[in-house]
Amino acid sequence: MQTDKPDGIEYVVYKTGDSSFMHMISFDNEGDNAAFTEMPAFKALRAALKERIETPPARTDVRRVGNYQPKT
Repeated sequence: MQTDKPDGIEYVVYKTGDSSFMHMISFDNEGDNAAFTEMPAFKALRAALKERIETPPARTDVRRVGNYQPKT
């Protein structure tokens, strides 16, 4: 994604206190979701998941209710 820099997609990865990872992806619209899943980087991540995870990923739909971004 760093190379492609797609519009309409926000992708963030967090590392938790127990050293697991949480990936959060948001899309401006459903078309952006389809474009994301067709990206070579996403396909490579999906292909390697079984070797890299201890528990299957869980998908949860959420809705942003607030946002704060300080000026830099």
